[in-house]
Amino acid sequence: MEQLTIRNIVRKALEEDLAWGDITSSIMIPEDDMIGARLLCKSECVLCGEYPFTMAFEEVDPLIQCDFHVKEGTLIKPGETAARIFGPTKGMLMAERVALNFLNHMSGIATQTRAVVESIEGTGCHVTDTRKTLPLLREIQRHAVKVGGGTNHRMDLSSLVLIKDNHIRAVGSVSKAVFLAKSKVSHVMKIEVEVTCVSEAKEAFDAGADIVMLDNMTPDQIKEIARIKPPHVILEASGKITPQNARGYAESGVDVISMGFLTHSAKSADFSLEFD
Repeated sequence: MEQLTIRNIVRKALEEDLAWGDITSSIMIPEDDMIGARLLCKSECVLCGEYPFTMAFEEVDPLIQCDFHVKEGTLIKPGETAARIFGPTKGMLMAERVALNFLNHMSGIATQTRAVVESIEGTGCHVTDTRKTLPLLREIQRHAVKVGGGTNHRMDLSSLVLIKDNHIRAVGSVSKAVFLAKSKVSHVMKIEVEVTCVSEAKEAFDAGADIVMLDNMTPDQIKEIARIKPPHVILEASGKITPQNARGYAESGVDVISMGFLTHSAKSADFSLEFD
């Protein structure tokens, strides 16, 4: 993760939650009060998000110390203590919810990704995310995918030429779109094109696309395309892929399956902070 980006995300989250201050803690807790706590796991998950969790506490009060006992990426079970936290009580109360929100969200994504990766084990196919991420949270969501064993697709619109259906409609055809891209970008820039049928896939192959995304196709349709693809072309399956049907797609002959599901539909993990 890019630490400066994460720090800025954490600061924005704290600004949102703290606003003008924590009224309740200011009333209840003396300034010099110190306390210890444990981070309790309440649902089986792949632990992810240690850095933003720790950063949330440090941003509120540098005296707060977080000591994780479990390495990020480890499967942790209910009842286990993931970390010990010690420091000023008021600061811990102020940062608690923001810290847990990051940890629960990222652990949920890592857990879902790990499940999909394990479900297609042995196929040689990779699992990648998409740009279907929450605004301003892409960095942390994509980190969670990597911790879960997945890979990252293009980070932003400048990372790759990806010709989608609306580009094709605007230009006129798959081949025209690919030829236009090849004439405008450096030879080191990969060109990917989205297709929806066998004929469009053939057109993309003939036009010289480096990567062909097979959108909303069935595994049987994909197998037909995989049999005729040039050896150097990477095939990516996308659209309506779930943990339940991922293996069928992975066995269809594609190199990559991309899943928006990993970031937009992962169930949050469940951690709580228990004061001593």
